Amino acid sequence: MSPTSRSAAKVLVIDDDPVIRSLLRKLLELSKVPYEIREAVDAASARRALEGDRFDCLVLDHLLPDMSGLDFLRWFRVKDRHTPVVVFTGMGDESLAVEMMKAGATDYLSKVGFVKERFLESVRRATESHKATAHA
Repeated sequence: MSPTSRSAAKVLVIDDDPVIRSLLRKLLELSKVPYEIREAVDAASARRALEGDRFDCLVLDHLLPDMSGLDFLRWFRVKDRHTPVVVFTGMGDESLAVEMMKAGATDYLSKVGFVKERFLESVRRATESHKATAHA
């Protein structure tokens, strides 16, 4: 039995846009992988969620109302060097992608030209890898 088949992977979606959060929740719920999904609308609510729980993956927007995604990622990497962070943003370019990856992002996906299979594959790989190393 694989690690992901034992229990749902826990994903925290951090994005201030309710339409995006709803879309990502629906995609993850309809995927073949069982996910437990929590949502945060800004860095402050994400920090509160992280204080009370552990996650197998974070999905992070770059443009949050109270902090940039890059600053949040840098803060998070001081706390946690291992939990995967998939950056999913409509604001950015190649230089931002490079900065996010240098800061510890696991993957960087653009909302422009969104491909749902690419998003689901990125989150699946990230959660499976994290759960495998956490249970090793």
